[in-house]
Amino acid sequence: MGTVFSLTLRDVLRPGRLLIWLLVIVGICITGAVWRNFTEGDPAVLLGQFSGTLLMRFVALAAAVFSGMVLSQEVEQKTIVYLLTRATPRWQLLLGRSLAAWLGAALVSAVAILAGSVSLMGLSALGHAALWSVALLVVVGAADFSCLFEGVSVL
Repeated sequence: MGTVFSLTLRDVLRPGRLLIWLLVIVGICITGAVWRNFTEGDPAVLLGQFSGTLLMRFVALAAAVFSGMVLSQEVEQKTIVYLLTRATPRWQLLLGRSLAAWLGAALVSAVAILAGSVSLMGLSALGHAALWSVALLVVVGAADFSCLFEGVSVL
């Protein structure tokens, strides 16, 4: 399972793919800066509004894209039969690829929440307890959404 996980994680976090996600994160940062200029209030409340409105949707998008790659690439490249008939048990193959997809979605989402929070609240966001609560929700949300979208893709 370790080999499957590392190969899938390497594929998920390829520089070309990460560049696109980084461009989306820059868009989130710009949105956070604009959000800060047009709203007033407690920073924790602003972060909660920003997270609920934009960042959690980003987590769902990242999880859908990363978990969609768990099986779709093999089906499209017609290597699924080879992968499922190898000496690696099916459950190890699916678990390793699923964990790599979840980790990729969680990492990209965590960077987005950190960047968006800093653009919204400044560097003081890093010391704010609300940020770390939202970051934990992002990691759990990435796992939940990944499981959901992988289940749909398996069906």
